Amino acid sequence: MPKTNLPNPLTSFIGREREMEEVKRLLSSTRLLTLTGTGGIGKTRLAIHVAKDLAKSYKDGVWWVELAPLIDSRLVPQAVAKVLEVRESRSQPLTESLKNFLNEKQLLLILDNCEHVIAACAQLVNDLLTQCADLSILATSREALGITGETILHVPALSFPVLTHLSQIQNLKEFESIQLFAERAAAVHPALALTQENVFAVTQICRRLDGIPLAIELAAARIKVLSLEEIAARLDDRFTLLAQGSRTALPRHQTLRALIEWSHDLLSESERILWSRLSVFIGGWRLEAATSVCADDIVQQRQMLELLSHLVDKSLVIVEELNGVTRYRMLETIRQFGREKLQLSGGNTRVPRRYLTFFLNLAETASSRLLTVEQKKWFEELDIEYSNLRSALEWAMQFDMVSALRMTIALAQYWEVRGYIGEGRTMLDRVLPQAYDMPKEVRADGLRWQAKFTARQGDYVRAKKPLEESLELSRELGDKHGMARSLHNSGMVFTLQGDYPAAKISYEAALALLQEIGDKRELAALTTSLGNVTQYMGDYATARRYQEESVALFRDLGDKFGLFIALNNLGIVLEGQGDTSAARRYYEESIATARELGEKNLVAYALNGLAHVLYLEDDPVEASRNYRESLLVSQEIGEKRCIAYCLEGFAKLAAHYGNASRAAQLLGAAESLRHAIGAPLIPAERDELDQDILATRDQLDERIFEVEFAEGRRMTVEQAVEYALNVSGI
Repeated sequence: MPKTNLPNPLTSFIGREREMEEVKRLLSSTRLLTLTGTGGIGKTRLAIHVAKDLAKSYKDGVWWVELAPLIDSRLVPQAVAKVLEVRESRSQPLTESLKNFLNEKQLLLILDNCEHVIAACAQLVNDLLTQCADLSILATSREALGITGETILHVPALSFPVLTHLSQIQNLKEFESIQLFAERAAAVHPALALTQENVFAVTQICRRLDGIPLAIELAAARIKVLSLEEIAARLDDRFTLLAQGSRTALPRHQTLRALIEWSHDLLSESERILWSRLSVFIGGWRLEAATSVCADDIVQQRQMLELLSHLVDKSLVIVEELNGVTRYRMLETIRQFGREKLQLSGGNTRVPRRYLTFFLNLAETASSRLLTVEQKKWFEELDIEYSNLRSALEWAMQFDMVSALRMTIALAQYWEVRGYIGEGRTMLDRVLPQAYDMPKEVRADGLRWQAKFTARQGDYVRAKKPLEESLELSRELGDKHGMARSLHNSGMVFTLQGDYPAAKISYEAALALLQEIGDKRELAALTTSLGNVTQYMGDYATARRYQEESVALFRDLGDKFGLFIALNNLGIVLEGQGDTSAARRYYEESIATARELGEKNLVAYALNGLAHVLYLEDDPVEASRNYRESLLVSQEIGEKRCIAYCLEGFAKLAAHYGNASRAAQLLGAAESLRHAIGAPLIPAERDELDQDILATRDQLDERIFEVEFAEGRRMTVEQAVEYALNVSGI
């Protein structure tokens, strides 16, 4: 067996199968491989584990050189020589002695923790490899050596679950970070086991610590004095929480702060300042955003790309490509450390102010284009930057209410299309009470959106006050466009309440104003609303004409979102007229339009509509398939209102097959869900559902119906979805 001085860690090695195979593969074809990654990511443990597997592959051994204790970079050759037992000679430099010793040796030399002596390591490695043909070197460092012939492998974080995996504990155990936490915690608290009760806390810990092994081990050690839930709750102050590691570990590995401080101390002043400023970004950024937010006289615009590249090289910033665009991000632990430094530097007002300005401009630019032919591009842009937009809005709510209201108005259309109705209402409810000194037209706009979101949640009484105020403000300003929008929203509220004559009056008043000012886009939206209310009043012929006009207008405008709404509404009208064949064609086009937009929530609703038509056409198999797809999509994206529609659809099918007990449970689950999320049916829909409930009651004894219905009401959303998908005989 070849000689080696490899360390023997006292704890087990978790996961990393893919990385181990990749290191072995690369070492078979390259003579210099550098493992890079942020501090605590596990570069050293990976190198040790791979080296043990490869020990027999190098006839002269595998040799480990620990560089972390070195203070003087000139001592790097001495550290290597000491491990290899090469003595210094007065007649030649030590590097020459190393070359002579290694010249005919076939061995693997591992240099661990090179980052603080990077230049000296690079020089020595270059000198040795150019002279020693059978020498291979594996280095670990927070940045690459930067020499010719180097192959770089970035060591990623351990895998960790997202919150949607929480229902399957067995699946969670497949994630490396969960395995590591469970094993290290069990070493401290042997009775601890992963259960349905604590799985959320464990997942939160691993996810919020970015899958960084050292951070997870420090957190697991805290199980001696804190519960899992308490550890998870304290991660906002992680540098205080994770402040006691192994006494025998390297000093910089004993606390999370020391781990990150080590990287910070190795940077230039400009790099440190940029790190702190970049910490305002949540979820990543583009170069353009970094330049706009972070550049000034100290960190100059022309330096930005170079400094950012340095932070990438030093494993502090991660670079990614998304849809052909380069984006950057930090691990959350790195970001929080930078945020602390920003606060200490006194830059915690100037930089967030520039951050708000940049993202407010982005939101307002996007808002003006969301209902145009460019809408897909701008919805995707807002999706990508949504964490930053939220963060900027929260800052504005504390320090700049004018910008906060502008931001909420700019995001309102996005919230509506994406189905974030509750979030939109919450934000407007927070801003508007403090926004009386705003320009009247801005306040009126905010009030209109507040009323719309409030009504969408079924709170019709509270929706009326902001609508009345917005209409009055628009009248004071002589703003006919604003008046028309307020009247349109008033009609929507009346429609949702079932007061169709009042809704029609409001819509027609808005129509007169829009025809006067010639706003084609608003006219298209109003026309589909008129189609809805005339349909609910039983005038299907007029409703069809309105919806066909709306479809034509939205096609001309290139507004795919508006077109989807109009197509769907036209399908409903045709369905009501008994022309299910035509209705099916429009639903199918609406599905295609929603898929083109990439809007899964719209796809879910359109599939639900198509399923209903197929049910009416006496095709329960295809109806079931479409309800199923709609339900799966709705579950994936958390679209609970559509889940309720799907449960009601599956109840129809269950009753159709004579399975009234299942139908009653599904109806109970749907009613409970609607109540929980504040999404009542409009009267026209309620009438149909009441007929379904009555038909189900007719198949059961009254007492049995009540028992089954109550059983459904007790189901969680997850249980109801699983129950619906497992309905047999459909």
